[in-house]
Amino acid sequence: MRRMQQRQSHFHRIELPEPLPVTEPDMVSLFGNLIENAIDGCRTIHTGKRYFCLTTEIRHGNSLYIVSTNNFDGKTLKEKDGYRSTKHSGKGTGISAIASAAEKYGGSARASDNGSEFYVDVMIKI
Repeated sequence: MRRMQQRQSHFHRIELPEPLPVTEPDMVSLFGNLIENAIDGCRTIHTGKRYFCLTTEIRHGNSLYIVSTNNFDGKTLKEKDGYRSTKHSGKGTGISAIASAAEKYGGSARASDNGSEFYVDVMIKI
């Protein structure tokens, strides 16, 4: 008989403005790239120890903040102009697509890591 692993569930509030200040294709690109990058990072960690947190929040009534946090094995390819892909040679397109979408709407995106967690912080003017 297999033992069932206990799983922790964390619920996070996703807050989005109405109407959305971002087109649907740009929103899909933004969230799709955040989720794809987090999944790729989590795959480098043993099953059962993986985590990914995505939150959105409206601040000051004029900014949408999106924060993606996931764990990973700590292996990155970082140069002064940003992170490079660990899946292929060259710069990855995910983070640059996220930054382009944010900048298109007067915002910004910043990726960083602490050696075990990877963060992407996005701000979009609303």
